Amino acid sequence: MDSLLNLAGILDAPLFRDIARGDVRKITNQARVVRFDTGSLILEQGAAVAGMYLILQGGADVTCANAEGQIVLLHVMGPGEVFGETEALSGLPAVANCHATQPTTLLLCPTTSVRMALSNPVFTRNLWRASYDRLAYSNRIKFVDQFYSVEQRLRDYLYRMSIEGPQISRTQAELAGFLGAARQTVNRELGRLRDKEILELTKGSIRILDRAALRENAAT
Repeated sequence: MDSLLNLAGILDAPLFRDIARGDVRKITNQARVVRFDTGSLILEQGAAVAGMYLILQGGADVTCANAEGQIVLLHVMGPGEVFGETEALSGLPAVANCHATQPTTLLLCPTTSVRMALSNPVFTRNLWRASYDRLAYSNRIKFVDQFYSVEQRLRDYLYRMSIEGPQISRTQAELAGFLGAARQTVNRELGRLRDKEILELTKGSIRILDRAALRENAAT
């Protein structure tokens, strides 16, 4: 189990902040490392959840689909973030889909382990803080979606998606769906960013060349 704790990202994760190494060992005693390739489905909307996931490396996005097939981007996650704990502890199915946006390594803590860990007040505090951070993120995104232009929203999305690396494995059609904009509008804005040498467009992906420039006019 010490070899598990030595993996990059576990002891430094906000989830285990201020928790003694021995207590982290107890909490993760039944945990296992799982890996997903780019685009792989981690959680399926409406399906059972095996436990709580902690992102060690890579990233994932959270999307929700309705009966008409419309998709909304809810959250973009990176190393140190957790998900699945609400469904695991409540016994309810996944409220959204979660896909790996790049090769991703996760620590999966089974539901029984998470329930036992709640007896540790510091762990419980950290888990609530993770929920708080997600709520704050959700509030911010609501303002972005309602009050900012397509260009600002696109820049904001690309900035968030490139936290862990310059390559974004998303098609222009997917971007249009996430942003709730016409594909032609998104294509035009991407073309402008390409002409400014802020990004490169390839088939099925986008490569960010100047991340700082994205932030200059993105929603803040």
